[in-house]
Amino acid sequence: MAVEADDLKEHKQNAHAERVAGLLALKDKAYKLSSLGEMKVNGRAAVGILVTRQDYRDVSLFFDKQTNLLVKVETRAKDPNTMQEATQEKLMTDYKELVPGFQLPTKLVINYDGKKFLDMTVTEARMVEKHDASIFAEP
Repeated sequence: MAVEADDLKEHKQNAHAERVAGLLALKDKAYKLSSLGEMKVNGRAAVGILVTRQDYRDVSLFFDKQTNLLVKVETRAKDPNTMQEATQEKLMTDYKELVPGFQLPTKLVINYDGKKFLDMTVTEARMVEKHDASIFAEP
């Protein structure tokens, strides 16, 4: 039973990090933002913001100084390979307008404690205009 509770806590922490990376949640006054200063991400100048919220892990966001696009998200998370808490780093690059009006990263690399876990390339994206009502029906 404890394993399931731990898994649920981890999923909530991961969902929190994804909400933070989506940026809209940061309008909520429960989030506190502070500067991490400048650093290089993938050889480019970036500015970092530390996002904190009570009961959640801190999330660091890094934005390219020239394009203002999000290029790195860093937080603590459970490494799926070792099942131990580690530093998770998500690097987003090669932004393109795959959907009209939206710049999306087409390359994503995820590292845990500096070791590559995932290297993904997006080749296509599309907006869903309307979801089928059955998606939201109770089972």
